Amino acid sequence: MVLLDGNGPGNGAAPNFLRLLREADADAFDYIALADQDDIWLPNRLSRAASLLRRYSAGGYSSDALAFWPDGRRARLRKTHRHRCFDYLLESAGAGCTYVMSSGFFERLQLELKQEPARFDATSYHVWLIYVFARTHDYSWHFDDHVGVHYRQHDSNEVGANVGLRAIVRRWRRARSGLYRQKVLHMARLWPDKHLQLIQRFERFNLTDRLALALQTDQLRRRPRDRLALFLMLLLGILG
Repeated sequence: MVLLDGNGPGNGAAPNFLRLLREADADAFDYIALADQDDIWLPNRLSRAASLLRRYSAGGYSSDALAFWPDGRRARLRKTHRHRCFDYLLESAGAGCTYVMSSGFFERLQLELKQEPARFDATSYHVWLIYVFARTHDYSWHFDDHVGVHYRQHDSNEVGANVGLRAIVRRWRRARSGLYRQKVLHMARLWPDKHLQLIQRFERFNLTDRLALALQTDQLRRRPRDRLALFLMLLLGILG
């Protein structure tokens, strides 16, 4: 185990994980996994991920997870719907505690994070950033419908499982406030070359742009019910 100097950025998961992504010495390893200390990894989770990364020549891997709460509740988080053309602009690949990356992918990501660190300072979701990097740099991503991690839920979760009424209300408020749209624009602007038109539509966000985006929802979210929710929000002008 190697511990980095404790005088790091702090202030949330994203700056801490971005520091790890920049500074971790992974030269001696074939695969790199993200780990939150309070989650439970099931047996063979890493060997399964490595095997699938090799089989599909993928840069990144994520899987379903089982969320669990102190009161005994459990819920399977299904994140393995087929990827869409631009889903990476509006969502991550799933729970970060399930992420595994190939060494080649990690090295290229690390190099970019080191070259222009200030460009990524406003990033709030390191998990989303990793997926955006993969998709904009032509790395394939493998979604595994196997549960490899039990994902602990508690009051300190920065994102957590989007399950139940409170999660729906939280996401609704974020959408209405305009915060979600700003996060989408931030991620899209990091590597804008492949989706300039989408960026312009989210920037202007007038009625014509919202209608055009609504007609593209099939390419913007993976899960059917998320596509429907996005379609309705765009039509009704709910996204701030």
